[in-house]
Parts: sequence; structure tokens; C-alpha cells
Amino acid sequence: MAEIARVPTLYYAPRSLESFQCTVTPDWDRIVKEVGGARTVADQNALDFLKSIRLTAQDTLNQGGSLDWKIQDNAIPPPDLASHLPRLQHGLEQAFQAFFALWNAVVTGDIFSQPDDASGITREASGWHTHEADSSQSIDETFDKDLFLTSMKTVDSNGTRVVKPQFADTPEGRIITSVEITTTPPGSTATHTGRMTIGYASIDGFRLPSSVAVSIAGLSLNFNLTHCTTVKARRSTAPSGP
Repeated sequence: MAEIARVPTLYYAPRSLESFQCTVTPDWDRIVKEVGGARTVADQNALDFLKSIRLTAQDTLNQGGSLDWKIQDNAIPPPDLASHLPRLQHGLEQAFQAFFALWNAVVTGDIFSQPDDASGITREASGWHTHEADSSQSIDETFDKDLFLTSMKTVDSNGTRVVKPQFADTPEGRIITSVEITTTPPGSTATHTGRMTIGYASIDGFRLPSSVAVSIAGLSLNFNLTHCTTVKARRSTAPSGP
């Protein structure tokens, strides 16, 4: 158990960071080309409108993240785009919520299983396996010999979800650089797989996401995060001692 207990200490954990906010710039040119195929006048009109939208990502590490979508007051979407805009907005908002849920879980350590007793930890030839379960879900995680998390399988009422992350070493700890997520709905054998790749930049002394590339359902969506600002966690002013 001692080895598994020290897993969170090996990964990047910006404890003095409370939240951050960034401007999000999608690669709209690529998105419109992949969705619409050959460029047309209608596509160009849609592209001009999409580039006028202001997107802001906000993330509070212990709560969650979101994507704020602001259309200029006088901007009117082209007719060919208007009917698709709500679905596009909802899809991007969900993508960022999912991304921040994963990223936050890694940097806060919540993603790492810590079974209550040794029966939930198994030493294997390739590394370690942990298992936790209650009445609502089961979680199985595998780690290699160097305690890199290689997979996490969750089974609950929403189906089965398998997360396979990749990490890179930094002086401050391991950071997540990519992930493959496969979901299977309840009672089904059909699977859906998505992938994310994450780039980083140093902002106010923190390693924060600077780019996110998402591949899902045959589409590739690339986003840059710039002009980031941070809010540091407040230090407790409570007196120490009993």
C-alpha cells in the first residue's frame, strides 16, 4: 500500500492555484473545412461569423470548468449556420467541461484510487492494479512499475468508461499530455472513442494548458488557450494548534 499511497506526490499538483481563465481560439478554418468539405461562399460567411465569437474558458480546480460563448451584439449568423449553432455551442461546451474534469482530477489527485485496505491493491508483473467498488460504481486502475497511471476503468449506471492517459515528466511532477477515452453505453457492445492531446505553457509560475486537440467521431478540433490569468488560493488565516 505504501507504493500506491505515494502516487499523488509524483504528479504535478499546483496547490497554490485556485482557478484560471483563458481566451479560447478554435481552428475554425479546419472545423468548417472538415464539416463542410470544399469551401463555398456559404462556408466563408459561416467562418467569418464563427471567428467573431468570443470564447473564454474558466476553470476552478476544486469545482470544474466551463466555456463561455459570447456573440457580438449585432452579429447575425448566416442562415445555413443558424440552425446548427446551438448544437455546435453545446458540443464545444461539453468538450471543455469533460477536458477540465479530467485535467482537474489529475492535478488535484482525485483521479488516483486509494483503496481503504490492501485487498484492493494487487502487485502484478507489469506494475500495480487497484480496485474500489460501492453500490453505484466500480473503479479499476492500473499503474506500471514506475507508477505511471496507464488506465482507469469505471463501470456505473451510465455504462463503461475506459481512460488511457499518457504523461510526461517535468521538474514539478508528471503532467498529462494525451488521453484516449472509450465509452460503452449500458447493455451495448458499441463503443465510442475520443482522443485529446494537451500542450502547456508557463503562466504566473504554473503549468497550464495552452492547446487542446480533440479527435472524435472523425472530426479533429484544435483549440489554443491564450491571454490566461490566474487566481491563487487564499492562505488560511486560522491560528495553528489546538
